[in-house]
Amino acid sequence: MSSSEAACSSDDLSEFGSKETLRNFSETLTLTVERDSEQPKEKDEILAETLDNASNESILNPLNLPEPIKLRKIVEQSSKNAKVLSEVSEDTFEPNKTPCLFCDQLYDDITEKATKSEYLCHLIVEHKLVIADVNLIADLRKYAIYWKRRFGEAPIETFCAVIKTNSGQKDHHPSEMYYLLCDEIPEDRILREELQMIRLKELIDIQTKERADTGFEKMCLFCTKFFIGNRNQLFIHMNEDHKFNVGHPHNLVFIDEFLKQIEQKLADFECLYCDKVFKDRVSLIEHMRKKSHRRLNPKDKSYDKYYIINYLELGKNWEVLQNEPDHLDGGDDWSGWDDEIGQTAVCFYCVSQFDAHDKLFDHMKDSHDFDFVSLKKDMNLSFYQQVKMVNYIRRTVIQLKKSDEATVVETDVESPGISDCNKYASAIKRCISSSTKWNQPQYYFPTYENDTLLCQLDDKEGLIEPEDNFIIGEDGIDCKAIINGSILTDLVVHGYFD
Repeated sequence: MSSSEAACSSDDLSEFGSKETLRNFSETLTLTVERDSEQPKEKDEILAETLDNASNESILNPLNLPEPIKLRKIVEQSSKNAKVLSEVSEDTFEPNKTPCLFCDQLYDDITEKATKSEYLCHLIVEHKLVIADVNLIADLRKYAIYWKRRFGEAPIETFCAVIKTNSGQKDHHPSEMYYLLCDEIPEDRILREELQMIRLKELIDIQTKERADTGFEKMCLFCTKFFIGNRNQLFIHMNEDHKFNVGHPHNLVFIDEFLKQIEQKLADFECLYCDKVFKDRVSLIEHMRKKSHRRLNPKDKSYDKYYIINYLELGKNWEVLQNEPDHLDGGDDWSGWDDEIGQTAVCFYCVSQFDAHDKLFDHMKDSHDFDFVSLKKDMNLSFYQQVKMVNYIRRTVIQLKKSDEATVVETDVESPGISDCNKYASAIKRCISSSTKWNQPQYYFPTYENDTLLCQLDDKEGLIEPEDNFIIGEDGIDCKAIINGSILTDLVVHGYFD
């Protein structure tokens, strides 16, 4: 007696009669199944059993598809950058020394404008290297040390764009090769963002210390009132009593240096807004009062370093952030929402990944003989039915692969290859021909939490789910007729509930 002959429903068991007969039959069934389980099973039998048992597995276990290759490379490179940057402070270079990216020359205090210009000029003239948007690099010294190490590991052409000068037919001067290092290179972009984040964390620490500092002492810039302790009180006083507003004090950093710069301009009798110079302080204060110039000039870039907003995003200051459209006002721009990193679609049967669902469907049709598009049209599937089918297929394939892994362990054969994937596809096609298995409400839940294919399915054609099709309106309902025709009314009238 085989296991297939022994399998029967509860309705069939009722024909055996008494409980004792059922008990004897149950013992015989158990012995038969145990004897059959000792015999080796063919792979087709394992696939069939797995397909039958797939729906019995819990579908609420959180699963995740493998990360897209591009995203994984970026994360790995970011981790590598962070590790290198953490070692920069322990490098052999002295703290205030910035090395050339190619030679042994060192530069002192590159934060000074003159030294920085000399350093960049050296890179261009001597080594033909141009660093794009150098003013947006949060820490040029760490940036230089990082790339000096990378250029020692691989040729410069690996990282930089090559620019050939005098390459036209009418150019008589000799051509030269220049190298451009810019944030269009993913590694450079990540490095700049890492440096920006490190700088932002350092500034937040400085800001926190300034807020907690109780040793602050400063006289008002416009009167003789003296403040001790909290710096915020000084700014509140200047705003309320002198109408001098520099913004919220919690948005400021390097406050002592900030106040010193403002105080120096006032000492030079220079207007803070229009930069006009006066002969004495009285004339300056009167001018600022009449012209409403008791404020800072927003176009003066020397004040940008004192506002934390200018460090939040790479390459963006307060003006750029202020001019960006407010997405809460209805001016949403969804043009870039379909990002190729976040919308990677993974094959049902193998590890292939694609940046569009059309490419995925073409791959499954060509490689696994599984035409999802034709299947959807033939079965006239609605959007939610497609969702349930996809979730069912992915869950079933998981079970099939687990079954194959167990077989591999027992028989010591090679891992499943493309032929196994095609066998999965063939088994799935036979199984989903009938909707009784996959068209179940439990498959509304995604098998993989990050399965972006579910968001790319076509919902323009197909049937509408019956459970979502009908909405019963409240208008036009005769409530009295419903009450009078209810069976509960008769039960109440006859005192059934008394």
